[in-house]
Amino acid sequence: MGKRTAYTISIAILLAFLVIFFFYQSPIQVVETTIESVQIGSKQNVNIKPEDIAKIDSFFSFVKDNQLGTPEVKYREIVTSNNQSQVIADFQVVSYKGDNSVNKIYGGNMVFTLQKNSILNWGIERIEIGQSMQEVKP
Repeated sequence: MGKRTAYTISIAILLAFLVIFFFYQSPIQVVETTIESVQIGSKQNVNIKPEDIAKIDSFFSFVKDNQLGTPEVKYREIVTSNNQSQVIADFQVVSYKGDNSVNKIYGGNMVFTLQKNSILNWGIERIEIGQSMQEVKP
């Protein structure tokens, strides 16, 4: 009886870890997935307000309108409480001259505020533009 109970508990613990591993998304992962979905046009797959989709879209529209390359996005998380987190998404695009030297650098950032919906799930509550995409002056 003791071995069977230990085996059952071991299996339950393993299943719990697998569920957490496969279904938990950190706030950074939620923001990254949302930005990527908007970038590729899968806006129906994101659970945010239309005006927030437009904010993300404005960064990619700037890049497209100015015929720049794909922006590099870096993420930083700022934990404000156990149930709320903020993620800063920094966008940067570099344009190059014909000789491959740097011509111009463009950048901007957004702040995503996330609320914990459940033990495994974070949801984006709001998005604020910290700095719109623009040329970065040296």
